[in-house]
Amino acid sequence: MRVAAERISYLHEREIEKMMNDVHYTFRPDSPDQSELIRNAITAVRRGAISSYRYSQDDGEVLAQLNDRASEFVRFSFEEQTLSCTCGRKGRCVHQLTVVFDLYSQFHSLTEWFQEWRTSEKEQLALKVTDRTPEAWDAVLTRVTAPLRKLTLSTNSSVFTYECAEIENRVKPLMPFEYEWKPLFELFYRLHLVDAAFEYGSSILSSSNSQHSYGTWQITTWLNDQISDIEKLAGTFSNKPKLFETDPFMKRLKELVHSVCIHQTGLFPYRFRIYEAIWGQLFVDRNERDAEKQQLAQDASADARLFAMYFAIIEGRGDVLESALAEEEQPDFGSWMMLAKFALAEALAPTAASIARGLYPSIEGYFSQKKSRSEQLAAAHEIDMLLASGDFSDDEREAVFAMYGKIGIPRYSDFLIERRRYQEWAALLHRYNVPYDSVEQADLKIVLAEQPVAALPLLHDYAQQFIAEKNRLSYRRAVKLFKRMRTACKKSGHTEFWNRYIRTVRDKYRRLRALIEEMERGNLEL
Repeated sequence: MRVAAERISYLHEREIEKMMNDVHYTFRPDSPDQSELIRNAITAVRRGAISSYRYSQDDGEVLAQLNDRASEFVRFSFEEQTLSCTCGRKGRCVHQLTVVFDLYSQFHSLTEWFQEWRTSEKEQLALKVTDRTPEAWDAVLTRVTAPLRKLTLSTNSSVFTYECAEIENRVKPLMPFEYEWKPLFELFYRLHLVDAAFEYGSSILSSSNSQHSYGTWQITTWLNDQISDIEKLAGTFSNKPKLFETDPFMKRLKELVHSVCIHQTGLFPYRFRIYEAIWGQLFVDRNERDAEKQQLAQDASADARLFAMYFAIIEGRGDVLESALAEEEQPDFGSWMMLAKFALAEALAPTAASIARGLYPSIEGYFSQKKSRSEQLAAAHEIDMLLASGDFSDDEREAVFAMYGKIGIPRYSDFLIERRRYQEWAALLHRYNVPYDSVEQADLKIVLAEQPVAALPLLHDYAQQFIAEKNRLSYRRAVKLFKRMRTACKKSGHTEFWNRYIRTVRDKYRRLRALIEEMERGNLEL
């Protein structure tokens, strides 16, 4: 017969508590799989996954039906303390645990039980952390950050945020009490955390799916925050006196950096920031850096070669950079751009120029890969920075501007104004039909002052466009342009030309009474 869960829990409270104790000691909170099974069962209880109970008092058992995602039946024998489920999973399944938890929650706090169960994990982890060895720290932090390694591209970014918050709560009690050990432990933790989350973060940031737009913002913010913490921690620990006991940890730290920076793929700028933070602040000894360069040279991966360029940059070895670029048929433009930015940040302009010169042949291929306008604008900004750091001829720069197309008009116009090529500047605006409101007024003022003849045809076209709109406001704007043309002609000594021009315009549009009134009011003749 159908019976309410409260009634079943009242009749068999002792048997249910006995089963809960069995679950408590059978499932280990330090096992990611078992911990996840417990959490999923608790979530199912809170969602109301159980639709009904059928209770047999004679047999001392209950049959529960779950309709959460797929209809399953769980049989719970109180006397024999056995559970069975139609899902066919060996051992305890999430459906069996859901039934036990639901019955237990009728008169007990499931949240308190879960917290008590989790406490045993904290005690075990805290005990291991007190064993001051890199292996113990690695074992604990690997276990704590394990949930992030299971996330996939289809996982909502809010789940990622929740897991990160849970991990943060679990790590706080594990911090060493000694002040001199805290920065090192937290540095280990941050590297483990980024390493565990990197595959998920990279998949989200490299996805073009619009549904991940908010997730992209979340992951980007999270990564920047983590790397900022790593940079601060590396600086804090580098300023402290080194203990003899930390030597094994420093050796392991180098391995962790390799795991995050070189063994992971994608998102090179983030990985490079981590690498630079550690090797730029913690490992400054020449012998250590020589050993690192030798290890990178023996690594066959392309990223290892890129990270080796870090040392070439800080040593000012532009020849090494040029040689490395020359050997690559298709260099990773974005990654090398990051190296060029780093060189500029370190005030190593000649080194940045070497990278720029080596990357120049790859610019067109890199830009052609960008399809959306936003991607093209971002790529053009990076390329402009690259060109600014190198010594390139005007022809080489103009080849890049031509490649930009319309989005490069502001850049090309600045380039032409700087070189006083005013006729070409006007021709550029003519060719792409740049609206008057989009023209940089400071540039127009310069051209009118230095070479008005170059600007007159352009202003004439804009005035004709305003007149074609046939409203008084546009007529007034046309008259303002005529006034600017009049001033330019007066300064350049083209008085007769101007009077002939303005009479011709008046005759052409003599039927537009409002325009003629505005022109008369403007007193346009010289």
